[in-house]
Amino acid sequence: APRSEPKPKFLAVTIALMSVLDAWGLCHLFSGRGAFMIFGASLGTIMVANVLFVIIPGQRELVRATREGRAVDPRPGLRGKQRSVHNTYFTLPVLFVMISGHFAMTYGARNNWLVLLAMSFAGACIRGWFVARHKPAGRRGLQAALPAVLAAVTLICLIVALAPKGRSLGAQGRGRGSGPDGQQDRGDRARTLCTLSQRQALAEIRLRCGARWDRVR
Repeated sequence: APRSEPKPKFLAVTIALMSVLDAWGLCHLFSGRGAFMIFGASLGTIMVANVLFVIIPGQRELVRATREGRAVDPRPGLRGKQRSVHNTYFTLPVLFVMISGHFAMTYGARNNWLVLLAMSFAGACIRGWFVARHKPAGRRGLQAALPAVLAAVTLICLIVALAPKGRSLGAQGRGRGSGPDGQQDRGDRARTLCTLSQRQALAEIRLRCGARWDRVR
Protein backbone atom coordinates (compact mmCIF):
# COMPACT_ATOMS: atom_id res chain seq x y z
CA ALA A 1 0.00 0.00 0.00
CA PRO A 2 1.24 3.55 -0.60
CA ARG A 3 2.76 5.46 2.25
CA SER A 4 -0.11 7.96 2.17
CA GLU A 5 -2.62 5.23 2.99
CA PRO A 6 -3.27 4.86 6.75
CA LYS A 7 -2.78 1.39 8.18
CA PRO A 8 -6.02 -0.37 9.19
CA LYS A 9 -5.10 -0.72 12.88
CA PHE A 10 -3.90 2.88 13.12
CA LEU A 11 -7.09 4.12 11.47
CA ALA A 12 -9.25 1.99 13.79
CA VAL A 13 -7.46 3.30 16.90
CA THR A 14 -7.78 6.88 15.63
CA ILE A 15 -11.53 6.50 15.05
CA ALA A 16 -11.98 4.94 18.50
CA LEU A 17 -10.11 7.79 20.21
CA MET A 18 -12.07 10.39 18.26
CA SER A 19 -15.32 8.69 19.29
CA VAL A 20 -14.29 8.78 22.95
CA LEU A 21 -13.42 12.48 22.78
CA ASP A 22 -16.61 13.19 20.84
CA ALA A 23 -18.83 11.45 23.41
CA TRP A 24 -17.07 13.04 26.38
CA GLY A 25 -17.13 16.55 24.93
CA LEU A 26 -20.74 16.43 23.74
CA CYS A 27 -22.07 15.06 27.04
CA HIS A 28 -20.30 17.87 28.93
CA LEU A 29 -21.51 20.61 26.56
CA PHE A 30 -25.11 19.61 25.89
CA SER A 31 -27.94 17.85 27.65
CA GLY A 32 -27.72 14.08 27.67
CA ARG A 33 -30.45 13.57 25.10
CA GLY A 34 -29.04 16.18 22.75
CA ALA A 35 -25.49 14.90 23.16
CA PHE A 36 -26.57 11.37 22.25
CA MET A 37 -28.32 12.61 19.10
CA ILE A 38 -25.33 14.69 18.00
CA PHE A 39 -23.00 11.75 18.62
CA GLY A 40 -25.21 9.55 16.43
CA ALA A 41 -25.29 12.26 13.77
CA SER A 42 -21.48 12.39 13.74
CA LEU A 43 -21.28 8.62 13.23
CA GLY A 44 -23.92 8.83 10.52
CA THR A 45 -21.95 11.59 8.80
CA ILE A 46 -18.85 9.37 8.75
CA MET A 47 -20.90 6.54 7.26
CA VAL A 48 -22.30 8.76 4.52
CA ALA A 49 -18.85 10.19 3.76
CA ASN A 50 -17.42 6.67 3.47
CA VAL A 51 -20.06 5.76 0.90
CA LEU A 52 -19.94 9.04 -1.02
CA PHE A 53 -16.19 9.63 -1.20
CA VAL A 54 -14.65 6.14 -1.00
CA ILE A 55 -17.00 3.22 -1.69
CA ILE A 56 -18.96 4.55 -4.68
CA PRO A 57 -15.92 6.16 -6.42
CA GLY A 58 -14.05 2.85 -6.02
CA GLN A 59 -16.90 0.96 -7.68
CA ARG A 60 -17.06 3.49 -10.51
CA GLU A 61 -13.32 3.18 -11.09
CA LEU A 62 -13.65 -0.61 -11.23
CA VAL A 63 -16.45 -0.40 -13.81
CA ARG A 64 -14.55 2.21 -15.84
CA ALA A 65 -11.38 0.12 -15.93
CA THR A 66 -13.35 -2.95 -16.99
CA ARG A 67 -15.07 -1.09 -19.82
CA GLU A 68 -11.79 0.38 -21.08
CA GLY A 69 -9.98 -2.95 -20.86
CA ARG A 70 -7.36 -1.64 -18.44
CA ALA A 71 -5.79 -3.54 -15.59
CA VAL A 72 -7.89 -3.05 -12.48
CA ASP A 73 -6.19 -1.17 -9.64
CA PRO A 74 -7.05 -3.08 -6.44
CA ARG A 75 -6.45 -0.13 -4.10
CA PRO A 76 -9.84 1.62 -4.52
CA GLY A 77 -11.60 -1.69 -3.92
CA LEU A 78 -9.55 -2.40 -0.81
CA ARG A 79 -10.27 1.08 0.55
CA GLY A 80 -13.96 0.61 -0.14
CA LYS A 81 -13.94 -2.73 1.66
CA GLN A 82 -12.21 -1.14 4.66
CA ARG A 83 -14.75 1.69 4.90
CA SER A 84 -17.64 -0.75 4.41
CA VAL A 85 -16.42 -2.70 7.44
CA HIS A 86 -16.24 0.55 9.43
CA ASN A 87 -19.83 1.35 8.45
CA THR A 88 -20.83 -2.13 9.60
CA TYR A 89 -19.42 -1.43 13.07
CA PHE A 90 -21.21 1.94 13.23
CA THR A 91 -24.65 0.51 12.39
CA LEU A 92 -25.80 -0.66 15.83
CA PRO A 93 -24.39 2.36 17.74
CA VAL A 94 -26.36 4.64 15.42
CA LEU A 95 -29.51 2.54 15.89
CA PHE A 96 -29.07 2.72 19.66
CA VAL A 97 -28.84 6.51 19.53
CA MET A 98 -32.03 6.61 17.45
CA ILE A 99 -34.01 4.82 20.18
CA SER A 100 -32.12 6.14 23.23
CA GLY A 101 -34.60 8.99 23.64
CA HIS A 102 -37.09 6.44 24.99
CA PHE A 103 -34.72 5.28 27.74
CA ALA A 104 -33.97 8.09 30.16
CA MET A 105 -31.76 5.88 32.32
CA THR A 106 -29.12 6.02 29.55
CA TYR A 107 -28.84 9.69 28.61
CA GLY A 108 -29.90 10.79 32.11
CA ALA A 109 -27.18 8.84 33.92
CA ARG A 110 -24.55 10.73 35.87
CA ASN A 111 -21.75 9.45 33.60
CA ASN A 112 -23.88 9.30 30.49
CA TRP A 113 -20.88 9.57 28.19
CA LEU A 114 -19.58 6.27 29.57
CA VAL A 115 -23.01 4.71 28.98
CA LEU A 116 -22.95 5.99 25.40
CA LEU A 117 -19.47 4.60 24.78
CA ALA A 118 -20.29 1.27 26.43
CA MET A 119 -23.41 0.80 24.31
CA SER A 120 -21.49 1.79 21.18
CA PHE A 121 -18.72 -0.67 22.06
CA ALA A 122 -21.25 -3.44 22.66
CA GLY A 123 -22.96 -2.70 19.35
CA ALA A 124 -19.65 -2.73 17.49
CA CYS A 125 -18.76 -6.06 19.13
CA ILE A 126 -22.09 -7.56 18.08
CA ARG A 127 -21.48 -6.49 14.50
CA GLY A 128 -17.93 -7.85 14.77
CA TRP A 129 -19.43 -11.15 15.85
CA PHE A 130 -21.62 -11.22 12.74
CA VAL A 131 -18.63 -10.39 10.52
CA ALA A 132 -16.47 -13.09 12.11
CA ARG A 133 -19.21 -15.70 11.70
CA HIS A 134 -19.17 -15.17 7.93
CA LYS A 135 -15.44 -15.91 7.71
CA PRO A 136 -14.22 -19.51 7.28
CA ALA A 137 -11.99 -19.25 10.36
CA GLY A 138 -14.87 -17.89 12.40
CA ARG A 139 -17.15 -20.75 11.43
CA ARG A 140 -14.55 -23.38 12.28
CA GLY A 141 -13.10 -22.01 15.50
CA LEU A 142 -13.80 -19.64 18.34
CA GLN A 143 -12.87 -16.42 16.55
CA ALA A 144 -16.47 -15.20 16.62
CA ALA A 145 -16.87 -15.95 20.33
CA LEU A 146 -14.61 -13.16 21.65
CA PRO A 147 -16.63 -10.15 20.38
CA ALA A 148 -19.86 -11.85 21.47
CA VAL A 149 -18.48 -12.40 24.98
CA LEU A 150 -17.23 -8.80 25.16
CA ALA A 151 -20.64 -7.50 24.11
CA ALA A 152 -22.43 -9.67 26.68
CA VAL A 153 -20.10 -8.66 29.52
CA THR A 154 -20.44 -4.97 28.61
CA LEU A 155 -24.24 -5.14 28.54
CA ILE A 156 -24.40 -7.01 31.86
CA CYS A 157 -22.17 -4.40 33.50
CA LEU A 158 -24.40 -1.64 32.12
CA ILE A 159 -27.54 -3.31 33.45
CA VAL A 160 -26.00 -3.59 36.91
CA ALA A 161 -24.71 -0.01 36.86
CA LEU A 162 -28.02 1.50 35.69
CA ALA A 163 -30.28 -0.53 37.98
CA PRO A 164 -32.32 1.64 40.41
CA LYS A 165 -30.75 1.93 43.84
CA GLY A 166 -31.83 3.29 47.23
CA ARG A 167 -35.19 3.45 48.98
CA SER A 168 -38.48 2.59 47.36
CA LEU A 169 -40.75 5.35 46.10
CA GLY A 170 -43.23 4.73 48.92
CA ALA A 171 -40.56 5.24 51.56
CA GLN A 172 -39.39 8.38 49.78
CA GLY A 173 -42.96 9.71 49.64
CA ARG A 174 -43.52 9.14 53.37
CA GLY A 175 -40.24 10.80 54.25
CA ARG A 176 -40.62 13.93 52.17
CA GLY A 177 -40.63 17.32 53.84
CA SER A 178 -39.77 20.95 53.38
CA GLY A 179 -36.46 22.73 53.54
CA PRO A 180 -33.09 21.53 52.22
CA ASP A 181 -33.78 17.92 53.22
CA GLY A 182 -37.12 17.98 51.45
CA GLN A 183 -35.54 19.44 48.33
CA GLN A 184 -32.92 16.71 48.40
CA ASP A 185 -35.66 14.08 48.73
CA ARG A 186 -37.55 15.56 45.80
CA GLY A 187 -34.36 15.50 43.73
CA ASP A 188 -33.79 11.87 44.65
CA ARG A 189 -37.36 11.00 43.68
CA ALA A 190 -36.98 12.78 40.34
CA ARG A 191 -33.81 10.84 39.56
CA THR A 192 -35.52 7.61 40.54
CA LEU A 193 -38.49 8.35 38.29
CA CYS A 194 -36.11 8.64 35.35
CA THR A 195 -35.22 4.98 35.81
CA LEU A 196 -38.79 3.68 36.05
CA SER A 197 -40.68 1.97 33.30
CA GLN A 198 -43.59 3.85 31.76
CA ARG A 199 -46.18 1.76 33.59
CA GLN A 200 -44.52 2.30 36.98
CA ALA A 201 -44.21 6.03 36.38
CA LEU A 202 -47.90 6.37 35.44
CA ALA A 203 -48.94 4.41 38.53
CA GLU A 204 -46.82 6.68 40.75
CA ILE A 205 -48.29 9.81 39.14
CA ARG A 206 -51.86 8.56 39.70
CA LEU A 207 -51.06 7.75 43.32
CA ARG A 208 -49.63 11.21 44.08
CA CYS A 209 -52.33 13.11 42.19
CA GLY A 210 -55.06 11.12 43.97
CA ALA A 211 -53.60 11.88 47.40
CA ARG A 212 -53.40 15.62 46.64
CA TRP A 213 -57.00 15.65 45.32
CA ASP A 214 -58.25 13.99 48.52
CA ARG A 215 -56.57 16.69 50.62
CA VAL A 216 -58.18 19.44 48.53
CA ARG A 217 -61.67 17.95 48.94
